[in-house]
Amino acid sequence: MRLTKRRVEALQEAVPSLYDRHRAIVPWLNGVGVGKKVVAGVPTNEEAVTFFVNRKMPPEMLTDEWTLPRQITVTYGKRSFEIPTDVIELGDFEFLFALNCLFENPVRGGTCVASMGGNLGTQGGVVRDPNGNAYLISNAHVLSGINNQFPLNHPIVQPANSPRTVANLARTTTITTGITIFADAAIARYQNNALASSFITNIGPPTGIGAPFVGQPLRKSGAATGLSFGTVKHVNITHTIGPYLFSGFFLTSVPTALGDSGAFVLDPNGAIIGMVFARVQGQGGGHTYSACVPMGAVIQQLGLQGWSWV
Repeated sequence: MRLTKRRVEALQEAVPSLYDRHRAIVPWLNGVGVGKKVVAGVPTNEEAVTFFVNRKMPPEMLTDEWTLPRQITVTYGKRSFEIPTDVIELGDFEFLFALNCLFENPVRGGTCVASMGGNLGTQGGVVRDPNGNAYLISNAHVLSGINNQFPLNHPIVQPANSPRTVANLARTTTITTGITIFADAAIARYQNNALASSFITNIGPPTGIGAPFVGQPLRKSGAATGLSFGTVKHVNITHTIGPYLFSGFFLTSVPTALGDSGAFVLDPNGAIIGMVFARVQGQGGGHTYSACVPMGAVIQQLGLQGWSWV
């Protein structure tokens, strides 16, 4: 079934409540999202609500209340439609910290940065405010630390574990328990605009901002794994990551490793679609997915409307 734009919007609105409803009953359910239904390990063209579990249970071990529905009814206005479901086994997500870093001047997108006294990640790129001031952007867990351990104005260094301060923490989303997190993102204002480069290593300057959709081709440049390619696999996911509850992120097949947190993922035309923040291994120890926050959520949560990305 091909979904209309209005049905896609209705389905996206329904995902958080689907998570809340079934998580309260099924103890091994960790997340809900939207993707293509997989049959015998092969993705189909059929849209489905995806339930993410840490272990698929044999049918004989499931009670009626633990059995996830084979289809979901989604209501919008006075209308409703049925959509099939799928169940995918995922391991534990991990944030992509690392410990080593190379000198950059100016600091390009796709290269490493770190909060002073913290772990390093990747500078996705540069964003400029209406006055022309340049800011580097990465994950909150990179620039302000897990549970936002570093205060605003905290030094951001490059390379890591060096005294060379290039920027200061300016804005961050909150990463803590007890809330729903819509973006793992932070920006730091460069002390000198000459230190900032809009060029993303191995890709070039971005052309703007886009939105993710299932099947979309992507590329990324990260401090750990450099240039790599993949596609969007699932969107609009609500899922626990460690003790935290994240909502609205998407999963891709783009390869990543420790140190790639904060890397932009871009479409073939150079539009920034999202920012890497974690990875997780698929069922049976198979494919590793990279988790990304959509740039629309980054802009909204950090208040960057009207700022320049090119």
